[in-house]
Amino acid sequence: MTINKSKGLQAKVVFILCVDKGLYGFPSEIEDPFIFQPATYGKLNNKEEEEERRLFYVAITRSKEDVIIYTQKENESMFLNEIQKYTEVIDF
Repeated sequence: MTINKSKGLQAKVVFILCVDKGLYGFPSEIEDPFIFQPATYGKLNNKEEEEERRLFYVAITRSKEDVIIYTQKENESMFLNEIQKYTEVIDF
């Protein structure tokens, strides 16, 4: 399920995949002004990053109990730094 489709829903456990930095990571480094421009008209700088952050927080708040986030060691998303004090890291 996509993050956008999960709005308004909840689950006991939520899995979030590919929370990595990079072109296809979270936040995505793909620049597509045609996607972000209508949604962010009139807002301040870093519009794309703020929209991705909002989506990330939507994803982590869909859980009733646990959120499991998958990332690549040494390639973690900057968003993980923002929630670091609330997380437990388990290496596989």
